[in-house]
Amino acid sequence: MEPPTWDYVQDVALKIAPGSEVVSAGRTGFLSVDPRNNVAWTDYLGRTTQLGRDYGQFTHTTAHGSVSDIVALGNNTFVGASTKITLRNMVTGATTLVDLKKYGYRYLGTVEGRVLGAEKTADGGEAVHILEFQGEELTDRTVTELSTRFGKFRVAAGAPGKALLRYDVGVPDVPALAYSTVDLATARIVSGRNMLGPSTEAAALSSTHMASIGTEVRGGEENYLKAVELGGGSTPKTTSTRLDGVSRPTLGLTGDWVLYGNRQKLTEGTRRATRP
Repeated sequence: MEPPTWDYVQDVALKIAPGSEVVSAGRTGFLSVDPRNNVAWTDYLGRTTQLGRDYGQFTHTTAHGSVSDIVALGNNTFVGASTKITLRNMVTGATTLVDLKKYGYRYLGTVEGRVLGAEKTADGGEAVHILEFQGEELTDRTVTELSTRFGKFRVAAGAPGKALLRYDVGVPDVPALAYSTVDLATARIVSGRNMLGPSTEAAALSSTHMASIGTEVRGGEENYLKAVELGGGSTPKTTSTRLDGVSRPTLGLTGDWVLYGNRQKLTEGTRRATRP
């Protein structure tokens, strides 16, 4: 596939199948999945490439990659259970393979072509690894500043140069979740932990902030939106807002603006309060 030329492109009609949802977007195109779970890449010239079929219409995930023209394809229709990840550059067509089974890692997600995996630790938790190609060599770095007791990691969101990790803090009888942002270049945590209850997985990341929705106490019924400014050291600026009428939360983040609501179709819901 030839790289698009941008200086003359205007008013291109981009068409995807009805009912499709955008999964991720890069510099030259975006990834979508239709109601039949077909995964496709559409470039900004309107050309579409079919890439495969998933087990379900997974849209809130980084399993197929994020913020990049590199798409991650697995060897399992349930992508999160894949043991081999093929990275496909949608501009050049080049592919590279990351064999997680060789390392004994569990697949977490992909951000900017960097594959993240988790390895069991002696403490019963997990260690997070960043696998990245430097030329033809695959490098393996461990994310620092994470307790070896933490576990059940997943990559909740991606942003340029960063990934948002969601995990269990590993405290017995307290099933609390936490979110932390890792700098992919240094493999270091660049935000404090954002603690919320286990009722939801709604989270988002931008270059300047991280945000998530959940309950503040175990078994709580009220959802809160928490946002943390990145780069604030050990005491980052944090805001917390109670959300009324949000029971199936979803949210997005761009810069320091967050958009939230219920994860439902426009034809669903009856009360005004369910459509913030």
